[in-house]
Amino acid sequence: MSAREHWSKLGEQSINQHRYWWGGVSAVLLLALPLARTGIANSIEGPVFEPLPSETGSPAEGSTYPDTLTDEEQQGSDVDEALELEETVSPLDAVTTDGRSRVAVTLPELLNLVIVGNRDLRDRQLQRLIEQQQLQAAEERFDPQLTPTVGIGLNQRFEEVFGGGARLPNTIGGTSTDLGDRTTLTQSAGASALLLTRQGTEIDLTLDALSNTPSVRLNLTQPLLRGAGTAVNEAPVDIARLQESQNFLELQQTLTTTVSTTVTQYTNLIEAQESVRIQRQALDRRQRQLTILRALVEAGRRAEFDLVDSQRSVADAERDLLLAQNQLEEANTALLDQIGVNRDLVFVASPETITELFTVAIARVEDYDLETLVAIAYQTRPDYLQTELAQDIAQLNLKLAEDGLRWRLDIEGSASLGDFSETTIGLVARRTFDEPNLETDLVQRQVEIVQQDNRLAQQQTTIRNEITNQLNTVNANLARVEAAQRATENARLQLDVTRELFLRGRIRDIFQITTQEENLVDAENSELSARIQFLDSIVALDEAVGLTLETWSNAVDFLPVLLTPDALDTFEIQEPDLTPLDE
Repeated sequence: MSAREHWSKLGEQSINQHRYWWGGVSAVLLLALPLARTGIANSIEGPVFEPLPSETGSPAEGSTYPDTLTDEEQQGSDVDEALELEETVSPLDAVTTDGRSRVAVTLPELLNLVIVGNRDLRDRQLQRLIEQQQLQAAEERFDPQLTPTVGIGLNQRFEEVFGGGARLPNTIGGTSTDLGDRTTLTQSAGASALLLTRQGTEIDLTLDALSNTPSVRLNLTQPLLRGAGTAVNEAPVDIARLQESQNFLELQQTLTTTVSTTVTQYTNLIEAQESVRIQRQALDRRQRQLTILRALVEAGRRAEFDLVDSQRSVADAERDLLLAQNQLEEANTALLDQIGVNRDLVFVASPETITELFTVAIARVEDYDLETLVAIAYQTRPDYLQTELAQDIAQLNLKLAEDGLRWRLDIEGSASLGDFSETTIGLVARRTFDEPNLETDLVQRQVEIVQQDNRLAQQQTTIRNEITNQLNTVNANLARVEAAQRATENARLQLDVTRELFLRGRIRDIFQITTQEENLVDAENSELSARIQFLDSIVALDEAVGLTLETWSNAVDFLPVLLTPDALDTFEIQEPDLTPLDE
């Protein structure tokens, strides 16, 4: 094979190689970016990180390579065997498992695993059982309370007196039987019912079942000032319902945070997984360059000391690969913690998910409008809706505090049926003076009204500023993707040119190749980081607007998380179903 044929073949192999070895997630990232509005579309029609040689593998247009080789360059045929291309690294081979099971997981699949197994989310779901019980207790405020009472006891007198035995404390009526020696057996049985109406009327009904003639007593109290009216009496129930709405929004906020964190952790896994591939490819290229250089040294075309820089470059690449693998392990562990699984598994990210993410994200960015997003946030953000509910609660608390300072003016009546029947009705006024706690409570509730207004206004400002910043970040990251891709293409072209010039003998310093190799790795990592940060900024913008759950509602069923279990024994503790990829 002639030298010219050799270099032509090498160029064609290099093109095919570059088109394949980045055919994982990052290639998908670029192919999924129809960035017409940013000018990226035309520049990403080819695979990611592909160098820009001509189709025949000849030098790039504008270069000054000669059409014929010198005699010295013809001697390069003895290193043909050293120019074999490195094997491509598939998405699975990029992950070191050390015998552990691998689990291929898409982002929707991961989200489904998280909402089943995440322990913080489980705890928040269990808390809903308590909150629902608290609401039920508050709503039973106007239900009648029935209290049956039964008692038996002995009464011992210390001197002879006339009359029956003493009545048992906290019982209803009863009878006494003299047992002799100043001892009396006392028995009681009865029931009481207490009812509070929505107008504030208190009805107390008592039944004595063991009296000689069963007796019934009725006590009634109707407030005219303090405690009168449905607005005041229903206020505690309304507050409980508003707090329940806040509790549900808190669960929704927890779910939103969990989803956002999971998506970010998945993109971190993608970044770490692809970083390993980048570093492994860099190591392969440097090892290949070292092999070529050794062949040139053995052929007498290079001095042996030229190997030093190349060997150092290989050592640096091995170090960087270990660091990237460590970051991948950390990303994998974070996902295991998020799912709540204590198993020795290795997750493998799915490139198809990233394709869909980018396609949808780019289409959404084009339609983003600040005022529209702010208006949506005011309607959907759980924390903002909680603040609005807090305003309503503060108003109700103020109404109760104002009612507490009124005089008590009640219509009170009683009636009894039995041995001695009677009926009594009257108007009673009461007022306890020097009750500073009531004044303090009123001032506190008035201050809370103003504070809640301030919090709502401040939150409106915060939401607007947060969405503005996040929107600017999204657009900046989008532009950064374009710039990072151009930098990667230039770095690859410079490396290819420098490498070919070195092999042709036009460059004697191996350090130039090492520098260009490092520049390419930095550019590839920067491009990868730009793409991941763009996705993460979309996630942050969704959370700022309150659209996280809506964004994923078609792919993930959140309803089982948001529904409150009927009881603790109906709360299903499920283990995530993780099917290893190797099986």
